[in-house]
Amino acid sequence: MFNIFGITKQLSNSRKKSHRQFIGSFISLVPTRKNLKLLARIYGTDKQEHGYIEFYQNHFGSLRRKKLNILVICVGGYKDPESGGEPLRMWQDYFSNSMIYSIGIFDKKSQEDKRIKIFKVTKMTSTFLRELQRK
Repeated sequence: MFNIFGITKQLSNSRKKSHRQFIGSFISLVPTRKNLKLLARIYGTDKQEHGYIEFYQNHFGSLRRKKLNILVICVGGYKDPESGGEPLRMWQDYFSNSMIYSIGIFDKKSQEDKRIKIFKVTKMTSTFLRELQRK
């Protein structure tokens, strides 16, 4: 979710979804996709605070345009089904041809998008991992 102004908590769920769609269409027009640091700021992900962004950009930059299946562990936003998903949207924009999968312990289906699929998992099993691998 676009969080550069810190207003997301004040918005209704339908307004949050509208904002996500608007920002997604805007970002597709602007050449920001290759700047992971800017995407992290736009989406308000905590990855920038922990110093991971430069590391990610250095290691993943050459893969940006490939068609990949990417797994992100933890959606964020804790128990609130309408919050979280910031890193998923960042990765969706950065890896513009890839599918983003995520697993978490809370139901976050409301955060799914065309190329973001989220699974609620309370217990990680080899059966679940094999099933996920087939997707």
